[in-house]
Amino acid sequence: MARWIAVLSVLFSLSPALAMAQEVDVEVVSVGDGGDPTEPRILTVRQPAREPGPEELTIIYREPEPEPDVIVVHPMPVPHPVYDPEPEPEAEREDGIAWMRWGIFVEELSLSSLGLTFESPEVNVLDGGAVPLAEPWASPIVGGFHFGSGARPLPWLRLPEISLSIGGGSPDGAWVPTTAGEGAGEFEARLTSMLLLRAELAGGVELDLGPVRPFAMGRVGVAGYFVDADIRHADLGDLGTETLSTAAFETGFDVGVALRIHDNLHVTATWRETFGDSRWRGGLIGLSGGIPSD
Repeated sequence: MARWIAVLSVLFSLSPALAMAQEVDVEVVSVGDGGDPTEPRILTVRQPAREPGPEELTIIYREPEPEPDVIVVHPMPVPHPVYDPEPEPEAEREDGIAWMRWGIFVEELSLSSLGLTFESPEVNVLDGGAVPLAEPWASPIVGGFHFGSGARPLPWLRLPEISLSIGGGSPDGAWVPTTAGEGAGEFEARLTSMLLLRAELAGGVELDLGPVRPFAMGRVGVAGYFVDADIRHADLGDLGTETLSTAAFETGFDVGVALRIHDNLHVTATWRETFGDSRWRGGLIGLSGGIPSD
């Protein structure tokens, strides 16, 4: 296979004066027979690698003596490569469709807001009497577990969210004289433990700041409070335990922040304020994550 010399002139579009020439060796693939010796032959060559652009490749082909040189100039632009754009990956839908949250809470409860009274107690004289409150039961600290599930129909909208909480406390209050019935002063009671059950419906907004997502929500709910009180009499001694219960309608708001720790998992910290039939405030720390869809 014949070897030939090619002069590669790179013609810049800015100015012909900037043109550069480079002499390289290329390989002749085939030489077409033009028939007429006065006509230039058509050369098929393997073009050397170079940057894309509309440059011209000037080919000078010398035939063996005594044949004259035949010069062929072909514009041989190198096409720019065409790339298929890669589709952008879909964003994780942890902020869409459905998600779940698990956590623990600690609250300070205003027990006086519950209006607990003895109803049909075994010690009849206490019937209708108010529950005596003494520290730390005037504002007990209670805690428990929280579970919630909800939807994000829009990246900034959290609606609805349904949650359930269960918790309690047992700080053991001081003995306090009761205030009901004849001879009420002869009876004393102290609160020993409490159980709470709560169901809530909430909705709100959040702001996507990348790994951090602050949010604010309003909520309504119902709760049941169950309190155990030990009873004793100055002469009769210990009279056992009475259980008091009440239901409460609650309204309030949550503000907090979610911090991403994985593609679809966040740590959440929430401050909660509640009004209505009961009043309490507290914090909730937990994990939230999206529910994968098929």
